[in-house]
Amino acid sequence: MNEKIWFELVDKKYGEIYLTKYLSLQRALKKTFTILTLLISVSGILGWKYFEDYAWIAFILISIMQLFTLIENQLIRSEKEIEEISNLRMMYTKYFHKLEQLYTEFYFNRITE
Repeated sequence: MNEKIWFELVDKKYGEIYLTKYLSLQRALKKTFTILTLLISVSGILGWKYFEDYAWIAFILISIMQLFTLIENQLIRSEKEIEEISNLRMMYTKYFHKLEQLYTEFYFNRITE
């Protein structure tokens, strides 16, 4: 029984750590994508005079940004999905704490199998 509780503890802790890293990656991707979209849009507007002779460069940049905008939801999670994953992480944490209490009580023979 000791090993079962221990392996369950380890599994939930790894799950919680994975979700934490995944959430931070998704938030960083979302920020980066927003900043890049803003920079390319502003540079396209402000640099139009310089790109008059090279309109195809502006066209390619705009096309790439439109493609990224279309597939953004496939690459980056929405705020609602991030919130749901965050709630799942909290559930992992609560379950981990309950398992930790169970393990401690079992280890010090306060409860039996």
